[in-house]
Amino acid sequence: MTVFHLLCRTCGSEMDSGTVCPPCVGALAADLRALWASGPLHGLDVDLDIAIAKQARFAPSGGGGRPVEAPLPLNLDASDVRADLHSTLATWCRIILTAHGGTTPADTIPAMARYLHRQTAIIRTSEWADEAVDELREAVRRTRRAIDRPVEMVFAGTCPTCEMPVYGMADRESARCRTTDCGGVVEDIDARREASVQAAKDAAPGRQLTVAEAAMAARALGRGITDRGIRKAVAEGRLAPVSEKPLKVRLGDVLDMTARKKQVA
Repeated sequence: MTVFHLLCRTCGSEMDSGTVCPPCVGALAADLRALWASGPLHGLDVDLDIAIAKQARFAPSGGGGRPVEAPLPLNLDASDVRADLHSTLATWCRIILTAHGGTTPADTIPAMARYLHRQTAIIRTSEWADEAVDELREAVRRTRRAIDRPVEMVFAGTCPTCEMPVYGMADRESARCRTTDCGGVVEDIDARREASVQAAKDAAPGRQLTVAEAAMAARALGRGITDRGIRKAVAEGRLAPVSEKPLKVRLGDVLDMTARKKQVA
């Protein structure tokens, strides 16, 4: 009779060794495998490029019946999701290479995914295995969602030329009006971004998000924070979690914490 002494940090299942169980790391391996081509089928990285190209061709006009209040910007466009996926893969490649050495993979999504796929045995038994599985799988989930999702824009201000509402990417310093024959530009939208932060806090101060979702939402609102930064703040007691499996935090708490950090800087 097998006696189990350990619980998987990701799903809580019993196991006889490691930090996360074989099914959880197997699910990670399957997600990573989807990031490079297989025979005639291209990987999700190509699907992201296609989604980005479609967004460039069919950008919203900025007019019409869009509400003036910006929605909570959790749905970032495909280019942001691609950058986040690349950054997440690169981070975990560096962590493994620093600890175990080896040949650095090329700085591409498929190459880094292949490298991490070969390191799943190391990942499963490492102290940080649950963080790696959570962050990598969440990055791939966001990738899949972004492929068929239209670009999300936030309110940047009123056009100084035609007075129509203008929408732009949340992390940009300016936004161009897309009304036909206008081309006006809303400059210095920091104030609008801060208003969006306050609106998000007022609308949903207790909104519970995973660490990855909270980091993306905060970055979309102009706050510099990463998944690992939020996890570190929780571990140090600077941020109170609302649940541990999966780790979730309140968006309002994350925004307050990053606001304090911004004031100190």
